[in-house]
Amino acid sequence: RIDAHTADINDLSARIEAAMEPFRFARELLVSIPGFSTTIAEIFIAETGADMSAFATAGQLASWAGTSPGSNESAGRVKSTKTRPGNRYLKGALGIAA
Repeated sequence: RIDAHTADINDLSARIEAAMEPFRFARELLVSIPGFSTTIAEIFIAETGADMSAFATAGQLASWAGTSPGSNESAGRVKSTKTRPGNRYLKGALGIAA
């Protein structure tokens, strides 16, 4: 049973590597960031598509990922600062990288 699971994992790893071939340069750049592993870089590319032109600023990417805190203030009183909902897969991967 373990040999069958190992063979399946190796097959999936080969398929992921083939799918990531067009993004090899972007993956290498992401892996150079402290805390980013190859798996985290692959998740980041899978969720964002490696096309950062959709996000004008880094803050917009952080907001889309759900890692920036909300801001609900009225009359000088802060009511809620919990993080906003976002892409749960990217948010989890960034949490692991941190």
